[in-house]
Amino acid sequence: MGRAQLLAQITPDLSVKLTAFSQKIRGDGLNVDFRDITTGQPTQDVYDQQFALRQPESNSLRMFSGVIDWNLHWATFTSITAYQNNNGTYLTDLSDLYNVVFHDFFGFPLSEYGLYVDTTTRKTSQEFRLQSPQGQRFEWLVGAYGAHETTHEFVNLQNAPDPQGLLLGFSPFYGVLPSLYKEASVFADGTYHFTDQFDVTVGARYSRNNQHYQQFANGWLVVPVAPGLTTHEDATATQSVTTWLLNPRYHFTKDFMVYAKVASGYRPGGPNFVLQLGQGAPTFQPDKLWNYEIGEKATLLDGRATLNADVYDIHWSRIQLTVNNGGINQIENGGSARIKGAELSAALKATSHLTFTASGAYTDAKLSSAVPALGLTQSGSRLPFSAKFNVALAATYGFNVGSQSTGQFTLSDTWVGDRTAGYKGSPIAPYYQLPGYNTTNLDLAIYAPHGIEVDAFLHNAFDKAGQISATTTTNEYDPFAPVPVVLSQPRTLGVRLTIALGNPY
Repeated sequence: MGRAQLLAQITPDLSVKLTAFSQKIRGDGLNVDFRDITTGQPTQDVYDQQFALRQPESNSLRMFSGVIDWNLHWATFTSITAYQNNNGTYLTDLSDLYNVVFHDFFGFPLSEYGLYVDTTTRKTSQEFRLQSPQGQRFEWLVGAYGAHETTHEFVNLQNAPDPQGLLLGFSPFYGVLPSLYKEASVFADGTYHFTDQFDVTVGARYSRNNQHYQQFANGWLVVPVAPGLTTHEDATATQSVTTWLLNPRYHFTKDFMVYAKVASGYRPGGPNFVLQLGQGAPTFQPDKLWNYEIGEKATLLDGRATLNADVYDIHWSRIQLTVNNGGINQIENGGSARIKGAELSAALKATSHLTFTASGAYTDAKLSSAVPALGLTQSGSRLPFSAKFNVALAATYGFNVGSQSTGQFTLSDTWVGDRTAGYKGSPIAPYYQLPGYNTTNLDLAIYAPHGIEVDAFLHNAFDKAGQISATTTTNEYDPFAPVPVVLSQPRTLGVRLTIALGNPY
């Protein structure tokens, strides 16, 4: 991993910041163990697993950006140019899933199946902003954004015992999936200060995207009657949407403010895998949401304490769902959901050296309609991976180390409440209960002269095997298959050294 930044102050009014980031991560297996879908108990020892195949993976990310800030005095002009190249390759052992698919649907003998995927995405984006000076009665911001993104994905489902990965002479599934995504948007918001205490922000953003998707594929899952035939499907999609923001705020004092917010958002739709040949690529529509929120922000005890709280109500429509159809994942639009919740955060500077922080959240996230795509005929099912309660506590103590260095010790504990994978009563996305867990961390940082920082840490001090997430795709075809569950990282002790070169900014 490497990161470099360069800041050039060309004139007092013009600056240029360049950033480069590169990272590569390799792995040789999934960080999961197997659990019984009914009891949640390990089918082997905790952290133990047994796959038929090795599962190597490699992920690389390179990002470059340039930011120009130009103070025109009557406004500030900002240009943000970015490029990223993201590549991921992995082999996943899906023997449990495809043994059921090929044995039950085709009558083939049991075997070992690995899904190899190689995906490269290249994205270039450009944003321009023009913002008025702060402190005026009317403050405004206008801008434009454009993005060009290409993805090349290679997918190969392999029959592992065969040297060429074939099944009875043909590929189980072989696909080359190039796609293009282009987006252009314009946005503007304005804040009017009616008084020194009361102001209102109104904003809007119009976005339009164009997509082109192609699928070159063959194999038993594509054309069962002629698995050697390579098919070509071509699809385009064009979508546009306008999102809105309304944000009034009232300052009772300089230390106490209440606000309300109404905002909308969306996620683009697009073409899908083709399952019915000759009928074109099916598309899924954008899903949209409206967020209604009220809250307060307060500073207390002469600036030594803060207290922030809010409640919100989110209405989510045409939810995008991943559904496995005959062994192939597709994205489909489901029903609607409603997410209600409350958040609270507080901080107290007890002494000049000791600070306490705490935060908590309550979330009630449920489907508000039936979802036929998941086999759910009634509303009320809880959304996956949404904990009803989350709590985080921390204490930080700062101290001097000699005459030129300082240190900071932090003790933190995070508790995540129970969650679900899948949906209760769904035969398509079977239900699995993820119990709550907590993680305790200890961090010690020493800040020395010349930009030297030494960090020592003990994470997950009590070695809790928290269940973070789970996948129940195989259980659609085999209800009693063990569930692969991602666990929290075991107790980890380490030291990190950071040296800043040049003048930090």
